[in-house]
Amino acid sequence: MAEHEPPGEPNSPLSRVPHPNRRHAAANGADGQAQEPQWGHSPANLSFELQRRGTGWLAPPQKAMEAALAAAADVPSLQILHVKAAAVEGVAKDVHVPFEDLCRLAEFRIEIECEIGVLLSQTVHPGRPAKLSRDVIITEAGLPPGISPNMSSRCQRLAAIPTEFVKRCFLEARRKGRVPSPEGLLRSAGFKKSPTTKPRTRRKTPSTVDCPSVVADAISRFLKVGTCVGDVAQFASAKKVPAVLKSIEKLRGIVFVADCPDPDEWLPELAQAERKRQVEEVAVLLPAGTAENWFVRIIEGGWQCCFLRGQPARMVAYHGERKHAFWLVMRSLGCVMEAGLHEQAP
Repeated sequence: MAEHEPPGEPNSPLSRVPHPNRRHAAANGADGQAQEPQWGHSPANLSFELQRRGTGWLAPPQKAMEAALAAAADVPSLQILHVKAAAVEGVAKDVHVPFEDLCRLAEFRIEIECEIGVLLSQTVHPGRPAKLSRDVIITEAGLPPGISPNMSSRCQRLAAIPTEFVKRCFLEARRKGRVPSPEGLLRSAGFKKSPTTKPRTRRKTPSTVDCPSVVADAISRFLKVGTCVGDVAQFASAKKVPAVLKSIEKLRGIVFVADCPDPDEWLPELAQAERKRQVEEVAVLLPAGTAENWFVRIIEGGWQCCFLRGQPARMVAYHGERKHAFWLVMRSLGCVMEAGLHEQAP
């Protein structure tokens, strides 16, 4: 995450310049994501980028994606392709490519993860470290460099899902106006937890915090909140929504979430709601849980954050186009950061 100090007017969105080699949050080696290998292994025909169409942008042609996937025949090649695909997908979200193209990019990244899972299921086994080939070395954790245990588990579970079921899930997601995601596909297939590993022990720290009046005042200056999850006096005129996961489907307009009971589930769903224009903007009050399992969702989802001064440690996460305005309003309350802002591809 990089400190956010962009120039520009406070109430206008940042200008965006599509750059296919820019890193996306999903490609930064976060927990559950592939990280580009550090060796010089680079298969051919992995270059694809967004296409200009009039004043807008479109996803790469389907044939270019299929050719890139066909050229990636081993784990290192697929890791590199995964990083590139995530970068293109991230830029596509920034420049608002058509919904169908966003779906194609998301489905392509899932297909790459499935291919990684197929190869890992054939070569990675519990036990002592061993070599996969002359080019791929198993690390002490029993995995190729750049593949975390969570990434390995997820990819192998994705690979185990029948192809026809995957296609049906993709179509169903589009029908509902959702961009497909690996997490959604795994949930649809019944994979809530890995059957071969013990569930992760969740920390007992609370996932909700009270909303200080100074924070609510700042939010009210920045957002014309029409829907509030939780009870905050400053937003008494806003529509009140209960803090249950199914409430996200009912959110509309500009949303402030003061009560977020399970950030691991809520953050991806809220980010998705903003991307598909179900909501215009959304801000979430959270504990500053950098050691929590859910914090990776901040990085993966491209949330902008303000780490508030004082105790207990709190943060406000924002998803929307007026990032500079968020920075202007919140910077006096703490440190404003944005995932992936200054990261560039090597």
